[in-house]
Amino acid sequence: MVTRKIVLGLAFLTGVVLLTGACSSDATSVDTAMDETESATTPTTFGLHVVWLKGEGEANRPALDAFVDYLLEDTNLTSYWGGAANIVHRSTTVVAAPSTIPSCGSPCSPHNTGPWLTKLINAKELPAPLPGEVPIYEILVDHTVTKGTVLSQSGVGGENGIGTVAGHRAGLFFATTNTDHFWSGRKPLADETIVTEHELAENVNLLLGRAHGGLIGDGVCQFPTCSPDRALGVGPTSITTGDGCGHTVKGWLVQPLAKSSDQWNGVSPTTCTFILKNTPPPAPKKCGSTTCATGDFCWGGTKCCDGTCKPGCPC
Repeated sequence: MVTRKIVLGLAFLTGVVLLTGACSSDATSVDTAMDETESATTPTTFGLHVVWLKGEGEANRPALDAFVDYLLEDTNLTSYWGGAANIVHRSTTVVAAPSTIPSCGSPCSPHNTGPWLTKLINAKELPAPLPGEVPIYEILVDHTVTKGTVLSQSGVGGENGIGTVAGHRAGLFFATTNTDHFWSGRKPLADETIVTEHELAENVNLLLGRAHGGLIGDGVCQFPTCSPDRALGVGPTSITTGDGCGHTVKGWLVQPLAKSSDQWNGVSPTTCTFILKNTPPPAPKKCGSTTCATGDFCWGGTKCCDGTCKPGCPC
């Protein structure tokens, strides 16, 4: 849960974009006692579905999509779980904004959003979870428009939990798009990237049954962005992001995470030793020559079709 004042926001675009990612083996169980440095032979695949509410900040959807793709494919984030987790960006969707999220309770917590999301799936307004995957649904919300969420009650910029969506055990999290209420010193996208990284990492940790669950981004992990020697950025150096404290980073603004080896005070971590970093790009596959699986990286805008990288394939 994000416990400091945090932001996100703006407005544009509608519709559904389905995305594909690298293939991996599926798993139904994970050794919950495994430390982040150990390796799992069969990772659990998590399918991330990003849900924007119309009129509540969806102008930043293309930019956040680019960040999420980079976060999952070109940083060391998934190494945090030592091979136990594979996260794939499956879809991004804009749906009609409800005045309140139905059947969600008061205050509405993310773990109670399953019935509403299931109704959207049944109405073909939202992509369903894929077989063999654990779905995660991120809901970007302005709590002053869609009222009654835990964000307005608790004064936090994001919160996550576990629920049921379309019959599947699912990760669920809110991220705020209300810039002014949380951290007006930052541009909206800076908080969108931090909150997405933070809540996604905590949600995966919860779903894997890790001991500290939804605390790995809390405590001192949230505050280094105000220190010029600790503000973290990932992504293209052509992107410059302000941290809201008078400093800038190259790339998108992110934060460190706590590992099981870090000190804990029973509530939040006291050190945060996992630092998000850019990773080298994958070796390009030559068009039409090297075999590949659907979703594999192919060079120069080619796609993997019929087992080889080819230009202009509609798969």
